[in-house]
Amino acid sequence: MAFIREYVDFAEQVDVEFPKEFEKQVVEFSTTLKKDEKKYLIEISPRIVIGLIRIAKASARMELRKTVKKEDIDKAEEIIKFGLQIKRE
Repeated sequence: MAFIREYVDFAEQVDVEFPKEFEKQVVEFSTTLKKDEKKYLIEISPRIVIGLIRIAKASARMELRKTVKKEDIDKAEEIIKFGLQIKRE
């Protein structure tokens, strides 16, 4: 248990950068969500984009990387899509 605490404490110290090269992918993802907004119970807002970036950074931080990779963004998109699966009927 001590190892996990030490790992988390160390990981929290890692300052993760979000490269500009992934901005287009994030914009395309949010645009796609916005088009299908009527299917979801919540409004698609800029908070979704902020959440996606934070989840991607957290994924990189878990692996102690200082830069977000495409796989981190893909994971974040999958998590957000899963969270939005509750649909209006």
